Amino acid sequence: MNQAEKQKTITTIAIMLAITFLIWDNRILAPLHLGFLSFIIYPIKLFVVFLHEISHGLAAIVTGGTISHIEISPLIGGVCYHTSSSFWPIRTFIASAGYLGSILWGCLLLFLAIRTKYNKTINIVIGSIMLIVLVLWMRDLFTVIFTGLFGIFMIFSGRKLSEEFNDLILKYIGVVSCLYAFLDIPEDLIFRTVSSSDSYAIASSVGMPFLSVPIGILWLVLSALCLYQTYKITMK
Repeated sequence: MNQAEKQKTITTIAIMLAITFLIWDNRILAPLHLGFLSFIIYPIKLFVVFLHEISHGLAAIVTGGTISHIEISPLIGGVCYHTSSSFWPIRTFIASAGYLGSILWGCLLLFLAIRTKYNKTINIVIGSIMLIVLVLWMRDLFTVIFTGLFGIFMIFSGRKLSEEFNDLILKYIGVVSCLYAFLDIPEDLIFRTVSSSDSYAIASSVGMPFLSVPIGILWLVLSALCLYQTYKITMK
């Protein structure tokens, strides 16, 4: 990657970061009567939730459990119903896999988008995997509709749309996936510790619910380290 390409990539990602922070929710835009702009990235937000929940499920599988089914909420939430061991380190690993998994997926997609020329193929693979997951573990109507439409869109994009478009969409998916922990953890796990949060579940499982906030902060630190290392490797 020469200097011009590096500068172009950094500028593109910086713009994506700014747009995402600005329109992630409508609290900033609502006073300007521009709240509708937050719906522009609505499908991408749901896709990141998909990555979050499938990461929980994969963690359950590798530790000897199974996935029952996965649900994605239209309110940008989700749940992965799974069986797993009651051994607390395993439960902690599975619960942590959501946020850490989504940022690892994001870092991988961002790396592939920047350092390879296979964006169209990668998007086809993503779409195909989504359709496979739909058949195996999706049951409720909204989850089936979203997963099916997004999967078909990714396949269509990879087969019919330009390399430049596929490069941009893959970069943006990677950027939003990387940001998910930074955007969601402070809101859902630190500023308002709710009983449904992953960190609260971990802290409660060891009888110390007050650890919910420190666990959320630890995930943020690990996410920042992953993102920094991806940046170093990608821009080398």
